[in-house]
Amino acid sequence: MNIFTLQHSTPTKEQLLADKLQQISHVANNGYNNISEIQTIGIQLLWNDPTLKPQEIIDALGDDAVKIFQVHGILTDAIKQIAEISGVVPNIATPTNAFSIVDNVITVSNNLYTL
Repeated sequence: MNIFTLQHSTPTKEQLLADKLQQISHVANNGYNNISEIQTIGIQLLWNDPTLKPQEIIDALGDDAVKIFQVHGILTDAIKQIAEISGVVPNIATPTNAFSIVDNVITVSNNLYTL
């Protein structure tokens, strides 16, 4: 064998399947980690700001606030469902305070958020 000559071999079907399974696992794992990180960042941006109160941020969002809360709820539900299917415990970030949505108006309470 000459070290300067590349030898190409055709992968076996088993090797192709193993590679494909590795790729699928990688995409699934990264996807779950990415949406989990987005969910956590969303909570931190709104509920853990050292200067601005959550109600101030919500009020500044205007009509988009309810939409953002709805999308974030869908994202959180998806994480929970994926974790359940996968048999893992999800790391779900939660608001600091309870809130209500009435007539498309979000009002933050002084009470602590509970599930």
